[in-house]
Amino acid sequence: AHPYFGTGSSNGYLLDGVEGASITVSAGNIIRFNQSHSTNSGHPLRLYTDAAKNYPYTTGVTTVGTPGSAGAYTQLVVTAATPTTLYYQCGSHGYMGGTITKS
Repeated sequence: AHPYFGTGSSNGYLLDGVEGASITVSAGNIIRFNQSHSTNSGHPLRLYTDAAKNYPYTTGVTTVGTPGSAGAYTQLVVTAATPTTLYYQCGSHGYMGGTITKS
């Protein structure tokens, strides 16, 4: 189960087969969340500076296509100015995601 199971949605995003996986990245990297699988339909991935989704983060974020459709993805370009911790969450449901930590 994802790290927020029981707090919000019982669903969680799978990253390389791990539900609600934590990601660690460095400035200069690009993270691309492939959302083309049909299970992403109705679950637009968004980034926030808090797990409760009070503060959206959009700097360096690109969203392409409709989740659940071929070619859909959300991408983050990580820079020195990117916050140390971000949360990837579903824009439609609470607590489906996990954390992105900048090292």
